[in-house]
Amino acid sequence: MKLLQDCWVALLDLFNAVTLAPSFHDPDTQQVLDIDYPSNADHGGPVFTPPSRPQDPDAVLTCDYSRMGRQWRSCSTPTSRACWLAGPGGQEFNILTDYETKAPTGILRKYTLTADELNINADGVPMPYGKVFDKKYPGKWIRKPPVLFLPALPSETNVHAEACWGDTLEITVKNNLRFNGTTIHWHGLRQLESLEMDGVNGVTQCPIAPGESYTYRFRAIQYGTSWYHSHYSLQYSDGMVGPLTIHGPHSSDYDVPKDPILMTDWNHRSGFQDFHIELGGAPPPMDSILLNGQGKQRFLD
Repeated sequence: MKLLQDCWVALLDLFNAVTLAPSFHDPDTQQVLDIDYPSNADHGGPVFTPPSRPQDPDAVLTCDYSRMGRQWRSCSTPTSRACWLAGPGGQEFNILTDYETKAPTGILRKYTLTADELNINADGVPMPYGKVFDKKYPGKWIRKPPVLFLPALPSETNVHAEACWGDTLEITVKNNLRFNGTTIHWHGLRQLESLEMDGVNGVTQCPIAPGESYTYRFRAIQYGTSWYHSHYSLQYSDGMVGPLTIHGPHSSDYDVPKDPILMTDWNHRSGFQDFHIELGGAPPPMDSILLNGQGKQRFLD
Protein backbone atom coordinates (compact mmCIF):
# COMPACT_ATOMS: atom_id res chain seq x y z
CA MET A 1 0.00 0.00 0.00
CA LYS A 2 2.86 2.35 0.87
CA LEU A 3 4.50 1.65 -2.50
CA LEU A 4 1.25 2.46 -4.30
CA GLN A 5 0.91 5.76 -2.41
CA ASP A 6 4.52 6.72 -3.21
CA CYS A 7 3.97 5.97 -6.91
CA TRP A 8 0.79 8.06 -6.94
CA VAL A 9 2.55 11.03 -5.28
CA ALA A 10 5.42 10.79 -7.78
CA LEU A 11 2.96 10.71 -10.67
CA LEU A 12 1.17 13.82 -9.36
CA ASP A 13 4.48 15.65 -8.93
CA LEU A 14 5.40 14.85 -12.53
CA PHE A 15 1.98 16.01 -13.77
CA ASN A 16 2.32 19.30 -11.84
CA ALA A 17 5.80 19.93 -13.18
CA VAL A 18 4.66 19.41 -16.77
CA THR A 19 1.26 21.11 -16.74
CA LEU A 20 1.04 23.74 -14.04
CA ALA A 21 1.60 27.41 -14.76
CA PRO A 22 4.86 29.18 -13.95
CA SER A 23 5.29 30.53 -10.44
CA PHE A 24 2.87 33.35 -9.71
CA HIS A 25 5.79 35.29 -8.23
CA ASP A 26 7.07 35.79 -11.81
CA PRO A 27 4.39 37.63 -13.82
CA ASP A 28 6.75 38.00 -16.78
CA THR A 29 6.25 34.32 -17.60
CA GLN A 30 2.56 34.81 -18.40
CA GLN A 31 1.61 33.59 -21.88
CA VAL A 32 -0.57 36.64 -22.55
CA LEU A 33 1.87 39.30 -23.66
CA ASP A 34 1.86 43.06 -23.31
CA ILE A 35 2.71 45.34 -26.18
CA ASP A 36 6.40 46.29 -26.28
CA TYR A 37 6.10 49.80 -24.90
CA PRO A 38 8.92 52.36 -25.10
CA SER A 39 11.38 52.32 -22.19
CA ASN A 40 10.28 55.83 -21.18
CA ALA A 41 6.62 54.79 -20.92
CA ASP A 42 6.58 54.40 -17.13
CA HIS A 43 4.22 57.36 -16.72
CA GLY A 44 1.84 59.44 -18.71
CA GLY A 45 -0.51 56.77 -20.04
CA PRO A 46 -4.30 57.02 -19.62
CA VAL A 47 -5.77 57.07 -16.12
CA PHE A 48 -9.56 57.32 -16.06
CA THR A 49 -12.77 56.36 -14.31
CA PRO A 50 -14.33 53.42 -16.18
CA PRO A 51 -17.71 54.18 -17.79
CA SER A 52 -19.20 51.10 -16.06
CA ARG A 53 -18.34 52.57 -12.66
CA PRO A 54 -20.65 51.95 -9.65
CA GLN A 55 -23.77 54.07 -9.33
CA ASP A 56 -22.78 54.99 -5.78
CA PRO A 57 -21.44 58.58 -6.08
CA ASP A 58 -19.00 57.95 -3.20
CA ALA A 59 -17.44 54.92 -4.87
CA VAL A 60 -14.18 55.56 -6.69
CA LEU A 61 -12.38 53.31 -9.11
CA THR A 62 -9.62 54.37 -11.48
CA CYS A 63 -8.28 52.39 -14.40
CA ASP A 64 -4.55 53.07 -14.49
CA TYR A 65 -2.66 52.41 -17.73
CA SER A 66 0.08 54.94 -17.05
CA ARG A 67 2.81 52.39 -17.87
CA MET A 68 1.57 52.22 -21.48
CA GLY A 69 2.77 55.75 -22.31
CA ARG A 70 1.28 59.04 -23.49
CA GLN A 71 0.41 57.77 -26.97
CA TRP A 72 -2.45 55.73 -25.54
CA ARG A 73 -5.85 57.11 -24.52
CA SER A 74 -9.27 55.95 -23.39
CA CYS A 75 -11.63 55.62 -26.37
CA SER A 76 -14.86 54.42 -24.71
CA THR A 77 -17.78 56.80 -25.33
CA PRO A 78 -21.59 56.43 -25.01
CA THR A 79 -21.75 55.73 -28.75
CA SER A 80 -18.63 53.53 -28.92
CA ARG A 81 -18.41 51.25 -25.89
CA ALA A 82 -16.73 48.57 -28.00
CA CYS A 83 -13.47 50.58 -27.86
CA TRP A 84 -11.41 50.60 -24.67
CA LEU A 85 -7.94 51.98 -25.45
CA ALA A 86 -6.59 53.60 -28.62
CA GLY A 87 -2.89 53.91 -29.35
CA PRO A 88 -0.33 54.82 -32.00
CA GLY A 89 -0.61 53.56 -35.55
CA GLY A 90 -4.30 52.73 -35.22
CA GLN A 91 -3.75 50.17 -32.48
CA GLU A 92 -6.73 49.46 -30.23
CA PHE A 93 -7.79 47.28 -27.36
CA ASN A 94 -11.46 46.69 -28.11
CA ILE A 95 -14.24 44.12 -28.09
CA LEU A 96 -12.59 42.27 -31.02
CA THR A 97 -9.15 42.00 -29.39
CA ASP A 98 -8.11 38.39 -28.81
CA TYR A 99 -7.61 38.67 -25.07
CA GLU A 100 -6.02 35.23 -24.94
CA THR A 101 -2.97 36.58 -26.77
CA LYS A 102 -2.95 40.29 -25.92
CA ALA A 103 -4.08 42.48 -23.02
CA PRO A 104 -3.36 46.05 -21.88
CA THR A 105 -0.93 46.69 -19.04
CA GLY A 106 -2.78 47.68 -15.88
CA ILE A 107 -1.61 47.77 -12.28
CA LEU A 108 -1.37 45.41 -9.33
CA ARG A 109 -4.31 45.53 -6.92
CA LYS A 110 -3.97 43.83 -3.53
CA TYR A 111 -7.04 42.89 -1.53
CA THR A 112 -8.02 40.81 1.50
CA LEU A 113 -11.12 38.64 1.79
CA THR A 114 -12.18 36.92 5.02
CA ALA A 115 -14.42 33.84 5.16
CA ASP A 116 -16.54 34.01 8.30
CA GLU A 117 -19.79 32.89 9.92
CA LEU A 118 -22.93 35.02 10.23
CA ASN A 119 -26.55 34.67 11.30
CA ILE A 120 -28.22 35.88 8.09
CA ASN A 121 -31.71 37.41 8.14
CA ALA A 122 -32.26 37.93 4.43
CA ASP A 123 -36.05 37.58 4.19
CA GLY A 124 -37.38 38.03 7.73
CA VAL A 125 -36.38 34.57 8.95
CA PRO A 126 -32.96 34.08 10.60
CA MET A 127 -30.62 31.52 9.04
CA PRO A 128 -28.06 30.81 11.78
CA TYR A 129 -25.68 28.76 9.61
CA GLY A 130 -24.58 31.51 7.23
CA LYS A 131 -21.10 31.48 5.76
CA VAL A 132 -20.07 34.82 4.25
CA PHE A 133 -17.25 37.12 3.19
CA ASP A 134 -16.22 39.92 5.55
CA LYS A 135 -19.36 39.49 7.71
CA LYS A 136 -21.55 40.66 4.81
CA TYR A 137 -24.08 38.97 2.55
CA PRO A 138 -23.65 39.02 -0.37
CA GLY A 139 -19.92 39.64 -0.52
CA LYS A 140 -18.79 43.20 -1.20
CA TRP A 141 -18.58 44.82 -4.58
CA ILE A 142 -17.19 48.39 -4.35
CA ARG A 143 -18.61 50.86 -1.84
CA LYS A 144 -15.59 52.93 -0.91
CA PRO A 145 -12.40 54.02 -2.68
CA PRO A 146 -10.00 51.14 -3.33
CA VAL A 147 -6.27 51.61 -2.98
CA LEU A 148 -4.22 51.14 -6.15
CA PHE A 149 -0.79 49.59 -6.11
CA LEU A 150 2.06 49.42 -8.54
CA PRO A 151 4.23 46.30 -8.29
CA ALA A 152 6.85 48.21 -6.31
CA LEU A 153 4.35 49.28 -3.63
CA PRO A 154 3.17 46.17 -1.74
CA SER A 155 0.29 46.63 0.68
CA GLU A 156 -3.28 45.48 1.09
CA THR A 157 -6.83 46.65 1.66
CA ASN A 158 -10.29 45.07 1.75
CA VAL A 159 -11.41 43.28 -1.39
CA HIS A 160 -14.01 44.85 -3.63
CA ALA A 161 -13.68 42.24 -6.39
CA GLU A 162 -13.37 44.97 -8.97
CA ALA A 163 -10.56 45.77 -11.38
CA CYS A 164 -9.79 46.88 -14.93
CA TRP A 165 -8.83 44.84 -17.97
CA GLY A 166 -5.16 43.91 -17.77
CA ASP A 167 -4.77 44.42 -14.02
CA THR A 168 -3.12 41.81 -11.85
CA LEU A 169 -5.17 40.84 -8.80
CA GLU A 170 -3.59 39.58 -5.61
CA ILE A 171 -6.30 38.50 -3.17
CA THR A 172 -5.44 37.03 0.21
CA VAL A 173 -8.24 34.84 1.59
CA LYS A 174 -8.32 34.33 5.36
CA ASN A 175 -10.43 31.46 6.70
CA ASN A 176 -12.20 32.27 9.97
CA LEU A 177 -14.70 29.42 9.62
CA ARG A 178 -14.58 27.10 12.63
CA PHE A 179 -15.41 23.76 11.03
CA ASN A 180 -14.74 24.05 7.29
CA GLY A 181 -11.85 24.55 4.99
CA THR A 182 -12.55 26.78 1.99
CA THR A 183 -11.38 27.81 -1.47
CA ILE A 184 -12.56 30.71 -3.64
CA HIS A 185 -13.37 30.44 -7.34
CA TRP A 186 -13.39 33.49 -9.63
CA HIS A 187 -16.26 32.45 -11.87
CA GLY A 188 -15.86 33.08 -15.59
CA LEU A 189 -12.12 33.81 -15.51
CA ARG A 190 -10.27 31.22 -17.56
CA GLN A 191 -7.05 31.45 -15.53
CA LEU A 192 -4.89 30.93 -18.60
CA GLU A 193 -1.40 30.00 -17.37
CA SER A 194 -2.56 30.42 -13.75
CA LEU A 195 -4.73 27.35 -13.22
CA GLU A 196 -3.48 26.89 -9.64
CA MET A 197 -5.34 30.14 -8.85
CA ASP A 198 -8.74 28.75 -9.97
CA GLY A 199 -9.84 27.92 -6.43
CA VAL A 200 -11.24 24.41 -7.00
CA ASN A 201 -10.42 22.38 -3.91
CA GLY A 202 -9.27 18.85 -4.56
CA VAL A 203 -8.34 19.79 -8.15
CA THR A 204 -6.17 22.92 -8.23
CA GLN A 205 -5.45 23.31 -4.51
CA CYS A 206 -6.04 21.93 -1.05
CA PRO A 207 -8.71 23.67 1.06
CA ILE A 208 -7.56 26.61 3.16
CA ALA A 209 -7.70 25.22 6.70
CA PRO A 210 -9.52 27.08 9.51
CA GLY A 211 -7.27 29.81 10.85
CA GLU A 212 -5.05 29.79 7.75
CA SER A 213 -4.80 32.01 4.66
CA TYR A 214 -3.93 31.69 0.99
CA THR A 215 -3.04 34.31 -1.62
CA TYR A 216 -4.48 34.10 -5.12
CA ARG A 217 -2.67 36.01 -7.83
CA PHE A 218 -3.82 36.18 -11.44
CA ARG A 219 -4.02 38.48 -14.47
CA ALA A 220 -7.43 39.85 -15.48
CA ILE A 221 -7.10 39.17 -19.20
CA GLN A 222 -10.88 38.81 -19.59
CA TYR A 223 -13.49 41.42 -18.69
CA GLY A 224 -17.14 41.74 -17.77
CA THR A 225 -19.29 41.04 -14.70
CA SER A 226 -19.59 37.65 -13.05
CA TRP A 227 -19.33 36.42 -9.45
CA TYR A 228 -16.86 34.96 -7.00
CA HIS A 229 -17.86 32.18 -4.62
CA SER A 230 -16.67 29.41 -2.36
CA HIS A 231 -15.91 26.21 -4.26
CA TYR A 232 -15.81 24.11 -1.10
CA SER A 233 -18.72 21.69 -0.86
CA LEU A 234 -22.04 23.55 -0.27
CA GLN A 235 -20.71 26.79 1.24
CA TYR A 236 -21.84 29.12 -1.54
CA SER A 237 -25.48 28.14 -0.96
CA ASP A 238 -25.05 29.32 2.64
CA GLY A 239 -23.94 32.81 1.56
CA MET A 240 -20.33 32.76 0.32
CA VAL A 241 -20.94 34.66 -2.94
CA GLY A 242 -20.24 38.14 -4.26
CA PRO A 243 -20.21 40.15 -7.53
CA LEU A 244 -17.02 40.35 -9.60
CA THR A 245 -16.39 43.02 -12.25
CA ILE A 246 -13.43 43.48 -14.59
CA HIS A 247 -14.05 46.76 -16.43
CA GLY A 248 -13.44 46.72 -20.16
CA PRO A 249 -15.17 47.19 -23.52
CA HIS A 250 -18.85 46.32 -24.10
CA SER A 251 -20.68 44.82 -27.05
CA SER A 252 -23.56 47.33 -26.67
CA ASP A 253 -23.51 51.08 -26.22
CA TYR A 254 -24.95 52.69 -23.08
CA ASP A 255 -24.91 56.05 -21.33
CA VAL A 256 -25.76 55.17 -17.70
CA PRO A 257 -24.04 52.27 -15.89
CA LYS A 258 -25.95 49.82 -13.71
CA ASP A 259 -24.65 47.91 -10.70
CA PRO A 260 -24.76 44.10 -10.81
CA ILE A 261 -27.72 42.26 -9.28
CA LEU A 262 -27.30 38.84 -7.68
CA MET A 263 -30.45 36.69 -7.79
CA THR A 264 -30.36 33.56 -5.67
CA ASP A 265 -32.56 30.85 -4.23
CA TRP A 266 -32.57 30.96 -0.44
CA ASN A 267 -33.03 28.33 2.22
CA HIS A 268 -33.54 28.80 5.96
CA ARG A 269 -31.50 25.64 6.51
CA SER A 270 -27.88 25.06 5.65
CA GLY A 271 -27.12 23.34 2.38
CA PHE A 272 -25.24 20.75 4.44
CA GLN A 273 -28.47 19.91 6.27
CA ASP A 274 -30.50 19.36 3.10
CA PHE A 275 -27.95 17.65 0.89
CA HIS A 276 -29.34 14.22 1.75
CA ILE A 277 -32.62 15.25 0.04
CA GLU A 278 -30.84 15.82 -3.27
CA LEU A 279 -29.16 12.44 -2.94
CA GLY A 280 -32.67 10.99 -3.05
CA GLY A 281 -33.16 12.30 -6.58
CA ALA A 282 -34.83 15.72 -6.19
CA PRO A 283 -33.43 19.11 -5.13
CA PRO A 284 -34.55 20.37 -1.72
CA PRO A 285 -37.35 22.98 -1.78
CA MET A 286 -36.25 26.58 -1.38
CA ASP A 287 -37.93 29.04 1.01
CA SER A 288 -37.58 32.27 -0.97
CA ILE A 289 -35.75 34.19 -3.70
CA LEU A 290 -33.30 36.99 -2.94
CA LEU A 291 -32.14 39.98 -4.98
CA ASN A 292 -28.79 41.27 -3.76
CA GLY A 293 -29.27 39.43 -0.52
CA GLN A 294 -32.76 40.68 0.27
CA GLY A 295 -36.19 39.04 -0.03
CA LYS A 296 -39.50 38.54 1.72
CA GLN A 297 -40.82 35.34 3.22
CA ARG A 298 -44.54 34.67 2.64
CA PHE A 299 -46.26 33.24 5.67
CA LEU A 300 -49.44 31.31 4.94
CA ASP A 301 -52.15 30.79 7.58
